[in-house]
Amino acid sequence: MFVTDATGVVYRGAPDADHGDPSLRASWLREALDDVLAGRPVARAETEPKGCSIKWK
Repeated sequence: MFVTDATGVVYRGAPDADHGDPSLRASWLREALDDVLAGRPVARAETEPKGCSIKWK
């Protein structure tokens, strides 16, 4: 996932810790969006994405 604002990319990484385990309660994408909308610097600008990459032909 990427979140951008007028200055460019402000967050890159996973949307959450593990969508299959809600007990982790890590909503990194939501936190980044909240920071951008409030005009604050993004507190956690990068996380490690999980899953497969996009393949281009």
